[in-house]
Amino acid sequence: METDIPQSYTAAANFPLKLFVHEEVIRSTKNGFIPPIHVQLCPTNRCNRNCSYCSCSARDKTLELSFQRICQIMDVFRVLGCRAVTITGGGEPLLHPDIQKIIPYIAKYLGIEVGLVTNGMLLNKFSPQLWDNVLWCRISNDDSRPLTQEYIKVLEEGLEMSPRVDWAFSHVVSKEPNMDVISDVVEFANRHNFTHIRLVSDLLDLEHVRPMLEIKEELRKRGVDDKLVVYQERKNYEIGTSKCLISLLKPTVGADGNLYPCCGIQYASPNPTRDFKDEEGRMVMGKATPAEIGEIWRACHPFDGSVCAVCYYGEYNRSLALMLKKIQHPNHV
Repeated sequence: METDIPQSYTAAANFPLKLFVHEEVIRSTKNGFIPPIHVQLCPTNRCNRNCSYCSCSARDKTLELSFQRICQIMDVFRVLGCRAVTITGGGEPLLHPDIQKIIPYIAKYLGIEVGLVTNGMLLNKFSPQLWDNVLWCRISNDDSRPLTQEYIKVLEEGLEMSPRVDWAFSHVVSKEPNMDVISDVVEFANRHNFTHIRLVSDLLDLEHVRPMLEIKEELRKRGVDDKLVVYQERKNYEIGTSKCLISLLKPTVGADGNLYPCCGIQYASPNPTRDFKDEEGRMVMGKATPAEIGEIWRACHPFDGSVCAVCYYGEYNRSLALMLKKIQHPNHV
């Protein structure tokens, strides 16, 4: 059976096919409950890069969740139905001093699938035992970051230690796309059997970024095989809804200890602050404490997304709303 790459590895601005093939979500919504199936965990705001496109560059870079706090948070999410965690930023997650305890705790002790988003600079600093607990890893890259021999060496050493990991790139395309870098990224991914490459428009400069169709055509002119490329332009979005149900399905835990409704909340304000919070603090869903997490999910209390000027999860919210409805004569399809 052929793999549907866009549906497998993306969610934003996409048809929510995974909702309709996820038996646990289907069972839960029939009972009026949306489980936190996929939690985005930002363990630290520290970072070893200063990317111009970073949507969290104004964050407090000193903030970090302790290992004990992360265990408490993930314990309660596991009870509520969490089945997958993406460890992301914030900052660079591999800089957390306890990352070699965090990943095995979530994967081995709790039995939750772990995905990792990283800038790739530290991939060769960890043992194969760490990578044994990671299902997939996505490397963040951008037009200003060429694949130098030194960078390639770090990547290949990391890949060698992790033969069972599904690898991918997420490359941010700027208003002046560097086609040499983009071509090198795609060809590296092709050579090393990556699952996909996401080419994503700079979400803080959508007005000036070239259409993805032009990027696609340029790659093909260069003879670059783009069968693994997912082109994410992200220029089509909508305003948020008062019942943001994806906030219950796919919440984000910030390094500041707050709970946020999705991994794209930093783009949702009319005037993005380059942080998860907006100036009024309206984007916070609650505190990431076991008591407050339990209260939100037991009450099935979604985030009020009417404050969001930009939302890429409209299809998810509409689908979840329909799945919560009672249907008569279901066999008469």
